[in-house]
Parts: sequence; structure tokens; C-alpha cells
Amino acid sequence: MDNKQIINMICAYKNISQAQAARLAGRPAQSFNYSIKHNNITLDDFIKLCDKLSLCIDVADKATGGKVLTLQATDGKDNTPAN
Repeated sequence: MDNKQIINMICAYKNISQAQAARLAGRPAQSFNYSIKHNNITLDDFIKLCDKLSLCIDVADKATGGKVLTLQATDGKDNTPAN
């Protein structure tokens, strides 16, 4: 699945346009659309967009299916649990 398919799926799920998604990611619509078309959307933009839409990104181990980590935007503070 490429960036365009993923962004279109997210936009359809949240019932928003790509222009609205660009604004949520903090990017001009034309620049965001260019990045999507050329499969160059940054992970940072993707995480910001998902965070603004109250979505998170789970990374799973393909072999075991187990979740390895969850990516979401932070408020700039280190929220790493202390051991």
C-alpha cells in the first residue's frame, strides 16, 4: 500500500478532504499533495496527521504478529516511563 492509498483511506475513514488533512499536518495543501503523489510523505507529517485525527500507528512484528511499539505525537516532553 502506498502513501496515497493510506492517506485516502484515513481521509475516507475520518470523512475529511486531503486539503483538510494537509492543514492538520501543518502543510500547505499543494505541497502535501505533491508529497503524497510522489510517495514522499515524511513519517513526522504522518504522525502529526494521525495525532490530530486521534489515531495512533502501531508497529507489529510480522513474524509473530505482536505489537512492538505505538507511534504518536507528543507535547515535546519526554513521556518515557522511568524504570
